Amino acid sequence: MVSSKNSIEELSLVAKVGSRPLYAGWSVSGLPVLTTSSTDLSEKAREDLKTFNKSDSLIPKLPLRNNQLSVVILSVAGPVQDMKDQSARKLTQDTIKVSVTDTRGDSSEITLGELEVLRMIADGLIVFQRLGTVLDTADRQEAVEIYSFFLPGSDGFGEDITERPDQLLLVKPTNDNVGNLIDIVIFISDVIKKLIANDRRQPAGYKKGYLVAEDEAEKQIAKQLAKEGGLFSFLYVPVTKEENKSTLKDLLTDFLMVPTDGSKPVNPLMVPVEKKAQFSDPSKDNLLLLRTIAAKMYLHAKSRINPD
Repeated sequence: MVSSKNSIEELSLVAKVGSRPLYAGWSVSGLPVLTTSSTDLSEKAREDLKTFNKSDSLIPKLPLRNNQLSVVILSVAGPVQDMKDQSARKLTQDTIKVSVTDTRGDSSEITLGELEVLRMIADGLIVFQRLGTVLDTADRQEAVEIYSFFLPGSDGFGEDITERPDQLLLVKPTNDNVGNLIDIVIFISDVIKKLIANDRRQPAGYKKGYLVAEDEAEKQIAKQLAKEGGLFSFLYVPVTKEENKSTLKDLLTDFLMVPTDGSKPVNPLMVPVEKKAQFSDPSKDNLLLLRTIAAKMYLHAKSRINPD
C-alpha cells in the first residue's frame, strides 16, 4: 500500500481498503498526501479524525482494481474531445481531460472516457466531515463537508480509455469554513454541461441521449421524494418538495444552459458572487440532481456505445 513521509495538514478523506484505514488530504504546502498511518496526520488532522470517528459516520471501502492507489488534487475539466463514431448503430466513446496536481507538485492532465467520468460522478463520491473554524452561535460549531472522488484503475480496454492506477481525486475548498460542496457542484456541472453541449451538436441518429437525462433525473427524484419524504442517500439531508423544485431549476438555468446565439458559454468556475449565494445548503439538492443526471447519461451512453 501507499505510504507518505509528508504530514497531512488538512484531512479530507477517510476510507478503508479491506480492513485497513486510509487517510488523504493536503500538506502544509498544499500538496496531496496519502497514507495508511495516523501518525502522518498533523495535530489538527488527528483532532478532525477523532471527531469524525466519534460521529459514527460511514467509512467507505474502496474497491481497488489495480492495488496501486495514488492521490491527486483535481482542478478543472478541459473541453470534450469528440471522437468520430463508428456508425449510427455503435457510437464511439468521447473523452474529456481533467487537470490534476500530484504529490510532487507537478501538474498534468488525465484523459477520461465519458462513461468513466460519468460513473465517477454518479458512484465515486466520498464525503468526510470536519468542524469549521467559525462558530454558528456561541454554543454551537457546525461541521462542514469535504467531498472527494474515487476513480477506479483501468487496463486500457473496454470503457476505460487509458491504463491508469486507482486514484483518489481531492478537491480543495475555495472557502475552508464552508467545505468544498460548492466546488464539487461547479466541477460536476461543468463536465455535464460540456457533454450535453457536445451531444446536442451531433447529427440526428448519432446522439447518445443526454438531452433527455435531465428530465428523467427530475422525475426520478420527484418520485422518490413522494415515496419516502426525503432524499435517498445518507449523504443528503431531507428537503421539501418546494425547496427541491426551486433549487433544481435554478441550477439548470445557471449551469446547464448552452447559449444558442453562438456565443462562448460562461466559464462555470467564474461564477458571479450573487450566483454563489445559491450554493449553500441548496447545493445538496443540486449535487443530488447532478449525480442523478450523470447516472442517467451513463446508462444512455453505454447502451449506444456498447449495444447488445
